[in-house]
Amino acid sequence: MWQLASAIAVSAVLVIWLQPKDARKALVPPVQTGAENATATDNSTATASAEAKAPRKGKGSKGPPYPRLPAEERTSARRWTLQELALHDGESRERPLLLAILGEVYDVGPGERFYGPGEGYHVFAGKDASRAFTTGQFNDGAVPGLKGLLPEQISDVISWRSFYQKSDKYRFVGYLVGDYYDEEAQPLRALLELEALQSQTDANQKVIADLRSRFKACNTKSSQDEPHSEIWCDDSYHGQGTRPVFVRAKITELGKEDSWCACLTPEAKAAAREDPKSGSTIIRLSEYPECAGDKQRCFRPKAAGPPP
Repeated sequence: MWQLASAIAVSAVLVIWLQPKDARKALVPPVQTGAENATATDNSTATASAEAKAPRKGKGSKGPPYPRLPAEERTSARRWTLQELALHDGESRERPLLLAILGEVYDVGPGERFYGPGEGYHVFAGKDASRAFTTGQFNDGAVPGLKGLLPEQISDVISWRSFYQKSDKYRFVGYLVGDYYDEEAQPLRALLELEALQSQTDANQKVIADLRSRFKACNTKSSQDEPHSEIWCDDSYHGQGTRPVFVRAKITELGKEDSWCACLTPEAKAAAREDPKSGSTIIRLSEYPECAGDKQRCFRPKAAGPPP
């Protein structure tokens, strides 16, 4: 199994940045993506918030609470079939209310106001509808497979899985035999591929976050009525003596380039020019003509392109 995982991890590096760059459609349920330039964070809080905002179609509890299943140890957890899981869609109050995500089965009885019959997320009950966690397609899209999704969308689904894994009220109760696990609860190729893609996505995000931390973005301000944009550095945030400079970063490992206005001290600029290669990244700096003379604040025409 480890040989397969190793091979998949290598292939993931090659394909992840070949995905389309089109903006994703609005996702339902929404998952926090983080502020611009921020490092990757745990989305569990945002996921819980998204769950709380699920559309309410029913009228709340319609009977006694669903019976609960005890939490299972992952090393010896029950294996569920599709037919067994389908019996736990909430239509019967005599059976626990269950859902599956990426092949992991959870007792979500305490969340019946979200997952019960007639409620906004009932589509997830009694099945593995992993794809719908990111696409919001609750009809034909309520299926387990994630083929063709962007890396960011795969991350959304994995964030939801993390939410259930860490939840205090929902219980892990076994594995669903099918797309992601076999009869022995061993992960199948589809799951290993997703895990490899996510690991590479996390690594890529760290490279970019490290760059953004080293070259902190300038403050910017613009008004629709003004022909110029204001850019400036703040000693209290960017560091004493920093000045605006345009950064181009060619991340060879990822096969992509990024650029932004950053605030650097003269020493930091000299160091970046003296040694422009940082790991797999090649850095090139350009001065803003409007900021000549070591200005910490300057005004640049909106129509101006990047400095040469």
